[in-house]
Amino acid sequence: MFLIGSIDSDTVHTENKGLSSAIISTICKIDIYLNLFIRKTLYKNTSSILFLAYCVTKLDTMAEVNKTELKVISWNVNGMKVKEDRINKLMKKKKFDIVLLQETHYGEKKKTTKVEDLVRGMESVKIRSKSEEEQSASENEEEKSESENEDEEKDLAGGEKKCSESKFYTIKDLITKEIFQEPNIIQGDQPIMYTGNLHSRSSGVAILVNKPHTCLKAYSEGGDFAWVYIDIDGQKYTFVSVYYHENESGLMLRIHQSFLIHEPKAWKESNLVIGGDFNTRLYPVDVKRPNFKNSERNEEVKEFMKVGKLIDVWRQQNEAEEQFTYSCKEHISRLDYVFMLERDYKYVKLQSCVIPYEVDYTISDHYPVVLTTQFKNK
Repeated sequence: MFLIGSIDSDTVHTENKGLSSAIISTICKIDIYLNLFIRKTLYKNTSSILFLAYCVTKLDTMAEVNKTELKVISWNVNGMKVKEDRINKLMKKKKFDIVLLQETHYGEKKKTTKVEDLVRGMESVKIRSKSEEEQSASENEEEKSESENEDEEKDLAGGEKKCSESKFYTIKDLITKEIFQEPNIIQGDQPIMYTGNLHSRSSGVAILVNKPHTCLKAYSEGGDFAWVYIDIDGQKYTFVSVYYHENESGLMLRIHQSFLIHEPKAWKESNLVIGGDFNTRLYPVDVKRPNFKNSERNEEVKEFMKVGKLIDVWRQQNEAEEQFTYSCKEHISRLDYVFMLERDYKYVKLQSCVIPYEVDYTISDHYPVVLTTQFKNK
């Protein structure tokens, strides 16, 4: 036997912000009819009661899915400053809600020798057509010219830096290893970009939020990773942007520790999406050449996934498919990933997770990963 108390519509509105008005109205009506029905037929028509109970259960299931659809892109842009206008136009054209960027190159310049510059240039050559190579050369020349003329900036780790400006969005510079909070401020229609910077121009991460939201907490460690714990339409989300430089080590442990120390709820009680360039191939099918080999980096990322109970969303959707996000003379590989918690993936309404091979994205040497989904209310 079960009893259902009366439901006040105001209470429903307060406790179920993600529900549409039609569903709220239906729940209230069913509650009234159900109470009347139970009083009259509780001992006469058990099958009818079970049927109505089933209807209520279905409504509860509907209520668990957040109606806010989110379109998330994770992309190594290989430099933001010169490409900012084109990247912004592309983000608007594709209507992305959350943008996880890597290799923004925001931060203090790194002085290198001509030999180092040459080696780095050779390592980042992408297999392209002649016209694409000419376009890339033009972009590199433009970036070189700009970098020679711009003022030197101080590293955020030192606590001093010019205030970043953009005509496209408001920038919130995250000082490395310091918590950023604006829990009482609702960011309006103006997009907000949270940036994590480092002294090296070969790294830097950013998270662009294109929806009105409240920033509960944000954190960054240099240009290696940054995360934001935010509220959108009464629903909590955590987004992480990761750039795991090939010369770094132990980054996965640092990311996990940052949540344990500063905000465990951001991992445990919100909808979590981690995107980035991890500079490793997880599975043999993720590399076209050379042959796949296990590495310390590979094992570290897999252990991070195991301990954190994460899944590789694109691979989960494309078990045996060969698609790659990066190509150069040395290798063709899938280095860029989007991870979600296993518990979220089971209940999420996943629209798609794709690696789009489109000409729009050839302004970088990486192709992005794009996730479109609706999360379950928590």
